[in-house]
Order: sequence, then structure tokens, then C-alpha cells
Amino acid sequence: MMMPPRSLAAEDGKHRLHEAALDALAIAVIVIDQDKRVVYSNRAAADLLRPADGLALVNGRLEVALSAERNLLHRLLDQALAPMAACGGLMHISRSSEGRPYVVHTSPIPPPAECQNQHRPALAMIVVSTPETHSVEPEAILASLYELTPAQARLARGLLDGETLETLSRRASVSRNTLRAHLVQLFAKTDTHRQAELVCRLMRDLQMIPLVRCHSVAPETSTSISRSRSRVIHSSMARELANGLTDQRRMRTG
Repeated sequence: MMMPPRSLAAEDGKHRLHEAALDALAIAVIVIDQDKRVVYSNRAAADLLRPADGLALVNGRLEVALSAERNLLHRLLDQALAPMAACGGLMHISRSSEGRPYVVHTSPIPPPAECQNQHRPALAMIVVSTPETHSVEPEAILASLYELTPAQARLARGLLDGETLETLSRRASVSRNTLRAHLVQLFAKTDTHRQAELVCRLMRDLQMIPLVRCHSVAPETSTSISRSRSRVIHSSMARELANGLTDQRRMRTG
């Protein structure tokens, strides 16, 4: 199996620093180009892809074992790579082993400010997490970011995992009217108005919270992370990836 390329820019110390920061994350981060070829993966992604447990790297591209899930992933990547894409998507990918499915987030990578008026090949980011990934429960992170009640945080986590209100209602033995009331509060606390917009906002803020490999995060650490800071983390890291990959292409063609 071909392993993904891992260098953002060969001789640039700043890009190596960002690569080291991404390698410290417990979540798998993968960047693809407009041809859906993997152009970057962090260490967690290399570890996740190596056993080919439902998701593998074949000839430089991601390969999903189940055809229905493969087709869905391609549709989400097409959306993330589209011109002026503002939001990605969310899906599960089944594992060949008995492990619980991967949770996969796709997201466009916005161009850096200096490239706004220039043509730059489209890039998209894929973030893959597993139930084993998180040293801090996502509900706790969401509750800290948005000042959610435990019930609201559980609902937010369920929506992020792709669950419907009906399924969550049956599982928690809570009426759908109660869940809808929690959903209204989630909209208010996250400045969103539709369920798809809410999931997109939660996904963007949650996926780049620095869940560091082999370390636990104290509760006071997660409560100190503000909503605006979480968005700055996501935007900054994505733009640095775009800068590095653009520079790398220039080096190859120069």
C-alpha cells in the first residue's frame, strides 16, 4: 500500500512547524487536491490508513470498502472542492473490523488572503475520528464552547454523528418535542438557523480543537477555549496548509 506524502514544503521551517503541530493531533487530517489525490496526511492519518480497516490509501487516493459509502464520500468531496464552497459534510465509514464506524468530516480549505484574486487549485480537508480518538468527550467540549446543558450537548453530539431526531428520541426515551426545544436552544447559542447550518458550525469548531496524542485535557483547559478562538484555530491551520501545498507545487514546477 502506498503511503501518503507527508511534507508540506521541503525546506520551509514554518511549514515544518505546522506539520509537527498537526502530527501532535490525535485526529486524522488528510488533504486532497482537485483530482482527489492525497497530498498530505498527518501521523494519525497514516496510522489510521495503514491497516486498511474500511478506509485505505490505494494509488494515492482514498478507497472506501463499501460502495454506497464510497459514493457518498465522493459526493461530499465534490461539494468541498467546488468553487466558493463554504461548508463540507459529515458521514460514517464502516470498518472491516468490529470497531465502531469512523466519523468523517469533509471541509473546503479556503485560499490564503494573498491568493484570493488568483487561481489556486482546489484543496479539501478530511478529518477522520474514531470513538477511541478523544481523550475528552465531545459533549464536554461542545458544552464548554457553547455553554450547553448536558441534554443540549448530547443532542449536538448525536447530530454530529449523523443521527436523526427520531432515532435520538427512541434511544434516549425523550419526546421529539423535547428534542426540538433543545434544538431551538442550540440554534440560539450557536447563531445558526437550520440543522444543516448547525452541524456545519459544530463540525468546524470541534474538528480542530487540539486533541493531543497521548495526553488528556484537564476540564479547565477545555472551558477556556472560546468560540472565536476555535474558529481562528480552524481557519489558520487550513490556510497554512493551503500556503504550504501551493508553495510545494511551485517548487515542483519551477
